[in-house]
Amino acid sequence: MRTRECPTACGRSDSPHYTTKHSEARFDIFPQGVFRPHQGTVTIKDMKQWTTWPKAIWLLILGMAIQSTGMSFFWPFTTLYVHTIMHRSLAIAGVILMVQSGASILGSAFGGHLFDRLGGVRTIIVGIVGSVLCLVGLFAVANFWPYAVLVALFGLFTGLISPSMYAFSVSVWPEGGRQAFNAIYVAQNLGVAVGSLTGGLVAAAGGLRSTFLVNAALLTGFLIMVAVGYRGPAFQAAHRPASHARGARLNRGALLGPMLLLIGLVLDWTAYSQWTTTTSSYIHQEGFSLPLYSFLWTLNGAVILLGQPFISWITRRIEGVKGQLLLGNLFFLAGYAVLILTHRYVGYVAAMLMTTLGEMLVWPGVPTRTYQITPADQVGLYQGLVSGAASAGRMVGPLLGGILYAQVSRPALYLIMAVIYVASSVLYYVHDRRPAAPHDQVASLIH
Repeated sequence: MRTRECPTACGRSDSPHYTTKHSEARFDIFPQGVFRPHQGTVTIKDMKQWTTWPKAIWLLILGMAIQSTGMSFFWPFTTLYVHTIMHRSLAIAGVILMVQSGASILGSAFGGHLFDRLGGVRTIIVGIVGSVLCLVGLFAVANFWPYAVLVALFGLFTGLISPSMYAFSVSVWPEGGRQAFNAIYVAQNLGVAVGSLTGGLVAAAGGLRSTFLVNAALLTGFLIMVAVGYRGPAFQAAHRPASHARGARLNRGALLGPMLLLIGLVLDWTAYSQWTTTTSSYIHQEGFSLPLYSFLWTLNGAVILLGQPFISWITRRIEGVKGQLLLGNLFFLAGYAVLILTHRYVGYVAAMLMTTLGEMLVWPGVPTRTYQITPADQVGLYQGLVSGAASAGRMVGPLLGGILYAQVSRPALYLIMAVIYVASSVLYYVHDRRPAAPHDQVASLIH
């Protein structure tokens, strides 16, 4: 089975159960000493290391930012569109969002499989073309049931895109390691920030229907970029046709590790989703204005974009991605502990800061660790499962939060979410504890 090497600078793997095969060529993922672990300070060289990134990763960053911007023209207005244009209840709007999320989960799993079988470029093109057609249809239809079907199809097609982007990132830049996944994560959040800022302006100027056309135009631009720019040796090398994707499989023991990571991610997203559901209601009940709630998300985006040097410094001082995940969950717990103890707005700010630091470590950390411990020729499949797990958590979180909101007190709700974070931390801690058979052991790539 093809394995991934841990460079000499790493020193050791996350676990004795995932050993390094020294007979194969090593990746030098710390060129010119830029990313040696345990370096004590953040240098100017560290902050400018992105100038040495390959062209292919920049094309992926730009593509993800465009796609994420377009999606930010869709999901914030779905509830409002169903309620005001389709004249349906808020409960029905919630069902539509759940259906869209469920379709996205299926699309993510299928998209990862297509990446391994057909290649990333074809998969992304299918996803974009299908999404654009759905958006044009959403602009044209006026009846609820055709709208509901198109929303479900839109979720399915958009789900095809994200796994291929994450899988491409490490395929076109294998020496980038966790930097590759983090670059796509930051690009995704940049798109959300831009889309959230401009989406409201577009809706106010042209009506809610106009957001469908703007989203379609953005995705069309993305399609042109994929067709023209996603070529050359880097993207061709990342293509894995079916004839080369057979033979390497995880046995049941080794499969347990990725599955524990995925369950942990579902739990993390379930608890994190309370920021967009129950927390917004609590803030409103406590007399804080909508702009103050919106500021928390502005703060979230600013920290994600501007705090990368700090996160880079942290990850160089942590023993492996496993430690990164555990530290991220510790930040999550700290944020929710603040929410349990205080009702002041400054408490919400502090909690958002802690939660943002947690997501900056966990959201790119899970796909990175999953990549490390799974076969190299199934990267698309497992990245699809990672995307699906995140979507599942985003779907379950609001439902669970709504039930608890009606049944328990505010501190009790956040305490339950803290317990969920503890449970996911346990899964992250034990995911590499079960040894695999010697011929199925998988090596770590980076630390």
